[in-house]
Amino acid sequence: MRGQFQIRDDEKEFIKFSKNSMRQLEVAFEADRQEKEGKIPGQNLSSL
Repeated sequence: MRGQFQIRDDEKEFIKFSKNSMRQLEVAFEADRQEKEGKIPGQNLSSL
């Protein structure tokens, strides 16, 4: 049963990648929200 909890290296990489993707989404949503509120000028979000 113990081996079940070992995380393989490729899974660690995937978890790291997922966290980075979530962070980029948060940044994009935050920028979009501020843009709607007029705090920052419009910007192209695809540049992330």
